[in-house]
Amino acid sequence: MMFIITFIPWILFWGLLAMHMSEPAAVAAGIASLGVVIINSKRGKSVKILQVAMLVFFIILSIFAIFLDLERHWLWVRIGSSLFFAIAALISILIKKPLTLQYAREQVPKEKWNTPEFIQTNYAVSWTWFFVFIAYLIIPALRLCGFNISKVFGAVFAVTIALAALKFSLWYPRRMHLVK
Repeated sequence: MMFIITFIPWILFWGLLAMHMSEPAAVAAGIASLGVVIINSKRGKSVKILQVAMLVFFIILSIFAIFLDLERHWLWVRIGSSLFFAIAALISILIKKPLTLQYAREQVPKEKWNTPEFIQTNYAVSWTWFFVFIAYLIIPALRLCGFNISKVFGAVFAVTIALAALKFSLWYPRRMHLVK
């Protein structure tokens, strides 16, 4: 469940960004990222590398939002943030430490950590999120090409994809009999 909570700042960020609300998106996601780290710490769980990277990313972006007009560059902010996360997910897969691994180990008994089902599940869920981040490049790329896509459609698209990935992230480990 903590893995799902980790994505709340991104869902918030991409949803607001899709509506061309760059500064509120950066600040809200930064605050939400801090909340994720605090919740994780209060629960006695280790702080995840992914959570720290998000917090740093959104703090830096919030600082830029204060001093620069991100609204003028919101498409590039969207593209940069999606690429940041897609690259992080891909690197985690390539180095054989899927981004879901730290979270999965907190929910699955240690005796299952080296099973093919556990490993396959972590790769499947991590690849799912990689493709979500790549899909998040579609709307801004189309806008850069001159297509007029509504803010509402962009927001619905972003949230729908994230919710589908969240549902898969919860369903697949159950299907593999790793969690109840």
